[in-house]
Amino acid sequence: MLRCQDVNNTYCNQNEDAKELVIRMSLCYIIVVAPEIFPSKPSSSHSPQVRTPLPVSVLPLWLPPTATSTTPPLEARNTLSTSLTSTLTWTLLYVKPPIVLQQNHYSTADFAKPERVSRPIQGNGPVTDMSLIDIQCGGYSAGDQPGSSPAPISATAAAGSNVTLHWTLWPSSHFGPTMTYMARCPGDCTQYLPGKEAVWFKIAEHGQNADGSWATDPLTQPGNDGYTYTIPECLKPGHYVVRHELFAMHAAPTQVFPGCHQLKVTGDGDTVPSDLVSFPGAYTNENVEYDPSKESYDIPGPEVFTC
Repeated sequence: MLRCQDVNNTYCNQNEDAKELVIRMSLCYIIVVAPEIFPSKPSSSHSPQVRTPLPVSVLPLWLPPTATSTTPPLEARNTLSTSLTSTLTWTLLYVKPPIVLQQNHYSTADFAKPERVSRPIQGNGPVTDMSLIDIQCGGYSAGDQPGSSPAPISATAAAGSNVTLHWTLWPSSHFGPTMTYMARCPGDCTQYLPGKEAVWFKIAEHGQNADGSWATDPLTQPGNDGYTYTIPECLKPGHYVVRHELFAMHAAPTQVFPGCHQLKVTGDGDTVPSDLVSFPGAYTNENVEYDPSKESYDIPGPEVFTC
């Protein structure tokens, strides 16, 4: 199973008709939040780079020096409608960077790292050990890259708003449930790592349907509508980390693909959920497994929070 490995390529555009701002990321999904999700802090311009993973497509993550990326500048303001396109040109032969006065001159320069609301992931594989910190927001402990890290910005959305996640290239054989959690940050989420604290509450889950299909099935169709969750309307305003995941249960052990993004929730709610769990801690290697001999699959974790 593949998912995008590089999350440095982020861009946005605003749908004027729907009054939505779309944040596209190569973290395997696209986030759509309505209304006014983009932060007021201007982002730096997005300069061309030869390392250009495209969203919603699986392309080689590392391009040869002749691969070119044409990327118009990206500006970010509260109500700006922006778009970004990328094109790639491949050749079989290329001239290597010159050596001038015994110093290598590579065909790229250092550019500022784009800011994004999604927390980075390491590697393109699943998490299969529920005891690892990787189960929280992604990670690659086997490669000495345990867990994730905070994103530099957060998106703003009102309680009651919908958020749609579009995963890229999900194989039809990889069936399973989807779950979404939130955790309230003690301050700004850009400096917050939950660790093994019990801070997560579940806001959505979808498993197997009566007809035998699974929550992941629609995500395998080209041009699908994605997966939408709703920020609880009664939720107290503040900063939150959102943790969304898919299970792939086509083989044992169960494969978990988590990813996190950060929201600043606004509104008039006053509820702080109390049925909290930790990651790792909420799942075990046993309670996530799928037994096809049973009539139904019990989705692990706490009950879904409702207002």
